[in-house]
Formats: sequence, C-alpha cells, structure tokens
Amino acid sequence: MGNTGREPVELRPVTTPDDLPQEGQRVVYGLWKSVFDESEGVAPSRDAFDIAEIQAYLANVSLVDILDGGEDFRIRVFGTELVRIQGRDLTGFRVSELESENRYGILAAFRTVTQTVKPHYARTLALDSSHAAEYDRLSLPFSKDGKTPDQILSLNYPAAMRTPLPNSYLA
Repeated sequence: MGNTGREPVELRPVTTPDDLPQEGQRVVYGLWKSVFDESEGVAPSRDAFDIAEIQAYLANVSLVDILDGGEDFRIRVFGTELVRIQGRDLTGFRVSELESENRYGILAAFRTVTQTVKPHYARTLALDSSHAAEYDRLSLPFSKDGKTPDQILSLNYPAAMRTPLPNSYLA
C-alpha cells in the first residue's frame, strides 16, 4: 500500500542551505542561522528573527506553538498559500485535531525538531479522500529562553502536484 502519511517520506537534519530543495527554504534557513548564536543556547528567540526579512515567503509559512513538551502543536499562523492548497485555514487547530492521516507524519516531524532542537527537512505525504501530494517542509526551532523550544517556524512547498490516487489505493 505504500506510505499512508503516518510517517514522513523523508526526515533529516539540516546543517547547510544546500540540504534544502527549495530556494525559499535556503534563504529562510540562512536568516535563521544568522541570528543563532550557538554559544548562547540551543535555538534563537523568535524576537531575534526579523519576519520582515522573509516577507516574500510568508504565504508558505506556518508557525506552531509547542504544547506539553511536544505532545502536540497548535497552529498559530497558516500562510495564505497553504490555505489555498489545503482549501481551509488551519490557524488555531492542534495538529492532533487534523482529520486526515497526514497528522501523524506532521507530528513525527515536529516532535523530532522539538526533541533535537535542530532544523529539519521533511518530505511529508498529504492524503485526502481522492488525492495525494508530497510537501517539502523546513522546520526551524525557536526558544524564548535559549534552552527549551517553544515554537517551530516551517516553510512548506508542494514537492509534487496533487494527483488522483489509483482506484486500487482507495479500495
């Protein structure tokens, strides 16, 4: 049957912009890295990150609050391009409340970022009742105190267009 969306198709740490497939992700990672002083903590504060510098990419940004040490995540910001692709605004939802099987792959990717407090790239599969798509996601941790991650900023792009699932997959 293949990947059902329960696990990311691919999940790996990011250590250089060259690890990322999308130009916007490379730019945003570079900006995150420029405000991150490893001697001061495990992740930069979001306050140190100038959102105006990523204006061109905001439509593809999601920002989540880390809840209960990574047990769940609340979507604080869901970019307009993501709304268009998904067909609805997920702002305010917990990832665990998402209706599709996709939530498991998203939870796994965000939990990895929370546990390692390192940027990660994930390719996740999004399934609905009749279509499938893969998304490239860069996830960057932020921490108010420099020790405990409290937010994750993600830059999300479709890796492949939504394609109808074969009837055998739907059975």
